[in-house]
Amino acid sequence: MFRVMAEYANRRSLDGLSFNHQFDSIISEFVINNDPIIFEPYKAFYGGITLEYTPFQMYNREPLQKIILGSKYPILRELEKRHSGCSE
Repeated sequence: MFRVMAEYANRRSLDGLSFNHQFDSIISEFVINNDPIIFEPYKAFYGGITLEYTPFQMYNREPLQKIILGSKYPILRELEKRHSGCSE
């Protein structure tokens, strides 16, 4: 199977975001460095392709369709994802 994907994101820093105070106190016990990284907002575009192969895949043929039954073997999957940063 072959898939193509594209994503567009408007990235902003989490600086100044506040959660529930009880939640913050619970998290601070487990997370040592919980301070957000401060950066300027930017836009990003992600593109990627996925290639999947299932060895020895079994199926039944019907008159108008093929019904996939699965395989005893795992799906081999390769994902390539690229980032293209865009400025404001």
